[in-house]
Amino acid sequence: CKIDDHYVLTADLPGVDPGSVDVDVDNGTLTISAHRTARSEEAAQWLANERFFGKYRRQLSLGDGIDTAAISATYENGVLTVTIP
Repeated sequence: CKIDDHYVLTADLPGVDPGSVDVDVDNGTLTISAHRTARSEEAAQWLANERFFGKYRRQLSLGDGIDTAAISATYENGVLTVTIP
């Protein structure tokens, strides 16, 4: 969404280790990647599992005139927030 003079992008990443979250900008493309490890419960036999695990990756092409050095990101309570000036 656009707020005043900047954009805010949010991604719900519940249960993701903050150390696995990466936000990178290269050649005008913003890349968000993360990894969520599956729970190891050897004795459990799941009938259904609604939680994702594995790799997460999204890319967004940025427009011209974006100050990529000023892009910031925070990860709090399972939500990644990226601010693009």
